[in-house]
Amino acid sequence: MIVTTTKKSVRKPASSYVNISRMDYELVCNVLLLLEETGMDDEEISFLLGKRNQYFFKLIDPRKKQKLKTDQADPLAPIFGKPHNQIIPLNVAPGEMIQLHHATRTVDEDEKSKTVTFSHIVYPEDGGDGKRVIWQKTSVKGERYKIKSEVLSFLKAKVSAGYFSKPRLALPLYLEMKRTLEPRSFAAMDLERALAKLLRGKGVLMCDSFDSQEHYVERHEIFAAQPADVSRLLEIWEASVRATHHFLSEGDIRYFLPLVRDKYIPSLEVYGIRNLDDKIMGFMGLAENKVEMLFIHPDDAGRGLGAFLIAKAVKLKGKPLFVDVNEQNPAAIRFYERIGFKSIGRSELDATGKPFPIIHMELPDSGAEKGEE
Repeated sequence: MIVTTTKKSVRKPASSYVNISRMDYELVCNVLLLLEETGMDDEEISFLLGKRNQYFFKLIDPRKKQKLKTDQADPLAPIFGKPHNQIIPLNVAPGEMIQLHHATRTVDEDEKSKTVTFSHIVYPEDGGDGKRVIWQKTSVKGERYKIKSEVLSFLKAKVSAGYFSKPRLALPLYLEMKRTLEPRSFAAMDLERALAKLLRGKGVLMCDSFDSQEHYVERHEIFAAQPADVSRLLEIWEASVRATHHFLSEGDIRYFLPLVRDKYIPSLEVYGIRNLDDKIMGFMGLAENKVEMLFIHPDDAGRGLGAFLIAKAVKLKGKPLFVDVNEQNPAAIRFYERIGFKSIGRSELDATGKPFPIIHMELPDSGAEKGEE
């Protein structure tokens, strides 16, 4: 339960204070009032925003001056079922700031419950008494929850229909549930618990992060390819090239195929990605910190598999990570740009000396360590 209270304060302003954006502050105030009004929990909001385990109360700690990002603010209207102008403060001037004085965070805990309290004082610009604002969240310990069968059935039907063949956010699922199920029969936490059941162990779903948001997708496995897998990798390479490399002639494909089979694959650190039926859907080849090959079968394209493979490469090799992309394959260039790669150069010829221009790209170092999970 979340409760917001305000009361008059005669305490004098502090000599030091937290200076934050008034837009962020008023947005947080509006959201907390809506949480109290709807009975929702900050953890539910965080889950729907794709920020599981980064709970809203942590984001709004006024002492840390954390900022709500656009991808966190925009979905709030459909979550609460309110128009944007009741959530986003529209009367705040750009760059306007507010001072939070005597900002504190306290935790009271016993065997049965835990209460986190944020408190601060704001003062009118023309002086006078301040207003103390208190945000308080109480959690009951040891509560046992039962997964709702109708929510679990809803998710299993989505799995059977192939909905999770592509990475999916929790929010669209929640909004669809509100349209198809009795809205008062479930809460966001019921969706989170049902998804958690499908994630456990070798469950049918897995959770991965894209663009800083958690997505749910059919379970797959990335594995080190073996010699017995080469024939399938060649099938994937040829099918992918025919579907995407339209600038290559039939003669070009016949030229490259034995090179891929006899030279490139044997010399690289190759990883495949397969589903629960052991069907290999794509693969990549690494040489030190460079992605030399990345191909997804056309039947499995558009499911985020390439991004999963790149994430694996980053875990194995760290950053920076490099890749060369055919200039005549703009879809591949857009894919790499979307996941953070930047163009750092261009060559007129490819590595074999053929007149297929190459764009050299880099995924810059962002401080992640090699092997980081």
